[in-house]
Amino acid sequence: MKIHLIGVCGTAMATLAAMLKRKGFDVQGSDQDVYPPMSDFLAAEGVIFSDVFEENEGHEFGGRLTRISRRSRWVRRGGFPRLR
Repeated sequence: MKIHLIGVCGTAMATLAAMLKRKGFDVQGSDQDVYPPMSDFLAAEGVIFSDVFEENEGHEFGGRLTRISRRSRWVRRGGFPRLR
């Protein structure tokens, strides 16, 4: 299963990404601000991440988002399964 985590550079989301990756999931993520130490941690764990949002990034989502963010609107509009 392909999982995309929005806000992946937060402490909890980065840890979740690493745990899911270690369990064999195809994990990637995006965040508004991508910088060390979380970017180093995610890279070491093999989690692909970006500060660029593409509307075809993944299928499962999580993280704390504002209702007005472009990413949040896209998830709600698309009817994708979400983790809350």
